[in-house]
Amino acid sequence: MKKQVDRTFAMLEKLSLIGLGVVSMTKNRADAIAEELVKTGEVSAVEGRRLAQKLLKKSARQRGEAEVEIRKAVKIAMRTMPLATKEDLKKLEMRIAKLEKRKRK
Repeated sequence: MKKQVDRTFAMLEKLSLIGLGVVSMTKNRADAIAEELVKTGEVSAVEGRRLAQKLLKKSARQRGEAEVEIRKAVKIAMRTMPLATKEDLKKLEMRIAKLEKRKRK
């Protein structure tokens, strides 16, 4: 069980790092990349602006995809870990209430 939990957390860590790379693409960073390409003459100013917009759109899409993958990994991790569910807690609350009621008598 511990190996499975360790593997799950390792996968979560990798997904988080990927997500951080995707999330770090800001408008300023996209503009800076495009501006550098314009300065070196690799693209025109118009192409540079288009490139910056494409980078931002791609970043947003990848961020969404990464979030979906992270959510899936978290769900798997939660299922493999020995955690109490809401139902388990509710049952325990009911048992405690019964025991307290018995004790009062």
